[in-house]
Amino acid sequence: IEVLSNENLILKQQVASLSETAEKYSALNSVFEAEKMIESKDFENALILLERIDKKYLEGSFALKNYEELYEIAKENIK
Repeated sequence: IEVLSNENLILKQQVASLSETAEKYSALNSVFEAEKMIESKDFENALILLERIDKKYLEGSFALKNYEELYEIAKENIK
């Protein structure tokens, strides 16, 4: 029982790690998608997409600065 319990704990940790990695890739991909939308002047949908991103998944990456710049561009062009 102890061995199974330890294996179960390890599997749960691996699933949590994979889930976080997937969220990070999703956030990065969303920043790139928003950039494409802004390039095509689709500011409203870009802003919606950017607002859905959990910035904690961008921390420590180059995409955080891009996110902030894109967010300001989209916001300014919707006014």
